[in-house]
Amino acid sequence: MASTLINVPPKAKRGDIIEIKTLMSHIMETGYRHTAAGEVVPRDKTKADEYMKKAADSGNSSAQFNWGQIITSDHPGEDGLKLALPYYEKSAEQGIADAQYAVAELYSTLPGLPEEKRRLARPWMARAAHAGFVKFGPQRRCRS
Repeated sequence: MASTLINVPPKAKRGDIIEIKTLMSHIMETGYRHTAAGEVVPRDKTKADEYMKKAADSGNSSAQFNWGQIITSDHPGEDGLKLALPYYEKSAEQGIADAQYAVAELYSTLPGLPEEKRRLARPWMARAAHAGFVKFGPQRRCRS
């Protein structure tokens, strides 16, 4: 069941311009699912990963990006990034802005990649920006 908490300043009067703060919660945010009877379905990361990989391998662009994220989480460091790169590339080719940004970053910084991929870092960054990717905080420059 989704829930919403709304905070309104106690001294607000009709016609006042006020700031309203909201906090929304949805069952998906907890990671727990319920049966029709309301019982909690146990988590199964192995099965969830299996389904995500299956979706990624079948060509689903969002699943490809998500599977890349799972790989980098399960295999931190350079080796995980190299394992994830093909999935990011497939997702990026299909227009997923986050994947385009990931490809640009990896092409720019990951050791051992061919020079032709390094030269593509800037165009991938431009594609990510054009697709709507916005990165907050310090901005990086891709090597050309």
